Amino acid sequence: MIHIIGKLKFHILNNESNYRSILLGFISVSFFVFIGKIAGAGKEMAIAWRYGVSESVDAYVFIMNLITFPVSIWLSILTAVLVPLIGRAEKNNDEILLFRKQLFGLAICIGIGLGFIIWMVIPKLLLWDKFGFTEEATAKAVEIVNQIFIIVPLGVIINLFSVYLLAKGMHRNTLYEGVPALVIFIALIIPLEFKSEPLIWGTIAGFFLHLLVLGFSLWQNKELQKPEIKFTSDLWKGFLNSIGIVVIGQIFMSMTTIFDQFYAAQLEPGSLSIMSYANRILALILGMGSLAISRSTLPVFSKMSQESYQARKQTAFNVALVVFFIAIVLSIILYKLSPLIVKIIFERGAFKENNTIEVYEIFRYGLIQIPFYMSGIVLVSMLSANRKYRYIAFVSIFIALIKFIVNQILIDEFGVKGLYLSTSIMYAVSATLCMFFIRKIKGDKVGTE
Repeated sequence: MIHIIGKLKFHILNNESNYRSILLGFISVSFFVFIGKIAGAGKEMAIAWRYGVSESVDAYVFIMNLITFPVSIWLSILTAVLVPLIGRAEKNNDEILLFRKQLFGLAICIGIGLGFIIWMVIPKLLLWDKFGFTEEATAKAVEIVNQIFIIVPLGVIINLFSVYLLAKGMHRNTLYEGVPALVIFIALIIPLEFKSEPLIWGTIAGFFLHLLVLGFSLWQNKELQKPEIKFTSDLWKGFLNSIGIVVIGQIFMSMTTIFDQFYAAQLEPGSLSIMSYANRILALILGMGSLAISRSTLPVFSKMSQESYQARKQTAFNVALVVFFIAIVLSIILYKLSPLIVKIIFERGAFKENNTIEVYEIFRYGLIQIPFYMSGIVLVSMLSANRKYRYIAFVSIFIALIKFIVNQILIDEFGVKGLYLSTSIMYAVSATLCMFFIRKIKGDKVGTE
């Protein structure tokens, strides 16, 4: 370990080093994530102050996770496929511009189509009694869907613009991700009267402002093009050859969140709220690390395509090992500080001392996943940069099945805590499999294997 750190120190001092590029990207993204997550923490504090642990929050959290599910898949696909594709085609600027126009047109069509489907389908789906909601909570959830479905097309375009900036190495998109949370915070603390709840109209307004900020940033850098609904670009072939495999993997991976929501909804009332508050703190921590790691490593690994595979592999393993040990230390510190963290962030208004205890006990179980999750991100970035999407898809499918099975085993014994334990097991298996596949790859061939 010390030997590896010594080598990394040497490389970081070299202005042309890939390690230096990763470190500088990590620092930039970490700073932006920190600002964004402060806004997110403020939003959760405002929600806790106004609503506490309640069925209204349960309904909002459940619906937001459900309707943003396809949008998150879209973001993951774009990040995994588009960044390496543009990284390899960066010398052919005219072709990239044409492809981006046509991808923008496709995104608009996808967003409108998804929004319409969600508006039509989810209210009927909510009537299924398997979700375990009370009649009042179900009615509230249906009301939320009918008002908030507009964020789906907005989210699809937002994610496309964010990936455009990431592919260009402009990490400001990470800072802008805090805009919706900031708007929701303002909506909750300022007594403005609208037809809908402040949590609902604040969410919608936040998504609109996020889109405007991203669009202005792209326009300012002459990176915003008019959309075209065509498929004439030569880059479509590489994009479509990869996207099917990535879609399968992302669907299965994203389903793990749905699994947790489904199981938690069947537990005692308030379980979803407790898990949501714990998740928000975890998201603050994981976001600081995971976004910084993925957004700093993927562009660098993509641009390393001209170097030997052995060099790329060694770089990935070194970075993953350092990240793993740093994450262990971080998890231990956070375990000790968890009661204080939850108390400072949430304990006010309708959120009482007993709620603090419930949340930090759950939160501690969530900390186990951090080392496996963060080091695994480095390895996934390595596979993505080398377009080994079939390996990533296999890992995603396999660990989703692991998650489903382990959830059923642990939830009866541990309740919500069991969901976090199964998540840790899932990420440990994921990191192990990614390491195996990276070692398995031979030679310098890049493809969609």
